[in-house]
Amino acid sequence: PETASSLVAHLAARNVANEGSVASSPAKLASDGWTQLAACATTDGLLRATEPGLSKWARDSPEQAQLWRQHFFSQPRSLRDWLASRGWKDPPAPGQTCGWQRFAMVFTLSTQQLDLQSLLDGAIPAFEALAVDTLTSELDLGHKISKFTSNSMPPGSVLVLQCRANSPHVELIRQRVCAELQSDRRALLILHGSRAVLCRPPSRSAAVDASRGEKRQSLCSRLNFLSGWSQVFLEQLEAPHPDELDIEQCTRLPLDKMLADDGPLPFHNVLKSVVSECFWTIRYPPTMAAVEHVKAASKFVLQDQDLLALLKKTCLQSIQQRPQSRASWWQEVVTDFSLLRGHGKFSDCLCGFVRQLVQKPAAKFL
Repeated sequence: PETASSLVAHLAARNVANEGSVASSPAKLASDGWTQLAACATTDGLLRATEPGLSKWARDSPEQAQLWRQHFFSQPRSLRDWLASRGWKDPPAPGQTCGWQRFAMVFTLSTQQLDLQSLLDGAIPAFEALAVDTLTSELDLGHKISKFTSNSMPPGSVLVLQCRANSPHVELIRQRVCAELQSDRRALLILHGSRAVLCRPPSRSAAVDASRGEKRQSLCSRLNFLSGWSQVFLEQLEAPHPDELDIEQCTRLPLDKMLADDGPLPFHNVLKSVVSECFWTIRYPPTMAAVEHVKAASKFVLQDQDLLALLKKTCLQSIQQRPQSRASWWQEVVTDFSLLRGHGKFSDCLCGFVRQLVQKPAAKFL
């Protein structure tokens, strides 16, 4: 309820600033709200929310759910594209006094070991990076902000702050930056985390943490649209690789089409990634001779076209006959939270699920 209230209040304030009045109808306000929320959604969360088999809202409002899904997949997928869509390549206009036009908080599953220079070069006038987790006090943070404010960098320069997504100091950072950063500069707060941080912990785990005097933080507890900061979730800050799976396409294809020779995950490629593990399930002794044997056997399998055709037939039959807990295979992925927590990219979750389905019957056959 607090998140929803902050969203509605933020949209009303933005409409007053831009148009001089609050939105003319509740429908317009709701539409703007869904647009804002799409920027904060994860791919698996979006699919769960917009699939009729998984969401009551999607069953009750199928047209709105599909429109929201289409809007989500049309959004920028990298930090560079997002900055371009927000006009951060140019300095703030003199009238841009609203916080959400100058301050942005990005939650990402990318690690902090990023080359920010290549990531941001040409996307913003200039920037200075600050690793917040290395600071020792609030006074130290104030000194860094003052130093950035007083330097001779061009207008529109960005203070890039990086820290853990579950850091207890996020609110403090946002307040200090809003209060002290001069009007011709911007700030970008990058929160690095994992899918585990996105989910509230189970009640038993939470009770154990409480007994130890610990408190788990999650992004959910800080999703506040009245903070004065734009909020966005970018799974990875870098641009997607050209060979990366098209998620929309994958949700429209059955598994046999996915594993076809012209499909997104050709069977030969999937088998190549798991064939050595298939042999190691035999529990060979940990010797170099066993390693060379598995290597030679794997090479033999991948080069024998008749054997590959028989393997593919066997694996597809096994996949089709397996018990399914959901209407489609990808719905099993978006509801398997142990699988989701183990990967930084949702496309890797899909690949991992398909590899598991192929590996078991392939290992038995081999």
